[in-house]
Amino acid sequence: MKKLMMMTLLLMMMAVTANAKSAVAVKSGDVNVFVQSGKTATLKLDFSKAKIANLSKNELTDKLMRTHLEETDPVTAENWESKHVPECRAFFIERWNEGKNCLKMVDGTSGDYQVIVNIDYIDFGSGSAAVWGFGKKAGGAIIRGTLDVKDASGKTICTLDINDLRGMSQRTMDMKLPTFGRRMALLFKTVAKEVLDFVKAETK
Repeated sequence: MKKLMMMTLLLMMMAVTANAKSAVAVKSGDVNVFVQSGKTATLKLDFSKAKIANLSKNELTDKLMRTHLEETDPVTAENWESKHVPECRAFFIERWNEGKNCLKMVDGTSGDYQVIVNIDYIDFGSGSAAVWGFGKKAGGAIIRGTLDVKDASGKTICTLDINDLRGMSQRTMDMKLPTFGRRMALLFKTVAKEVLDFVKAETK
């Protein structure tokens, strides 16, 4: 009886593991586009269709993120394009360019490729959970969407799925408070790291 219970538990765990989605996965195209030394890419973070969600509970809404911010936090909404998006881009680019043997991110509008992170759903996380929770990702923001790599002609070379990827809410020995802006910036630093790790594993 005991052996049967153990076997049943093992099979259940294997089923859960098999059905679990990876945080990053290839949707279409050639992932080798990322591993080109000497090639450059620009970065676009596309929040235009992003909707608010509680992704830790898979609770989705039809409300656009920008509408939600305008209704609940007008100051953040006003500073979104001028402050928060540039900070998210900067954190992504800084972490991405720490990778070796891959496309290098450059500022501006000219590069061999364009990397576009399309955010479908976003969960802003929780500042209080980040302060009182355990682990660097406690209370961190979460996104669901895709990452496209397009060439100079606009052709999509590769698309990756980003499946409910949770970002850090704070860094080791980081004395800064896990504010909304901080969590968002660290989210995109985490996205860069997770994509790089995935590409490395897929192309080794």
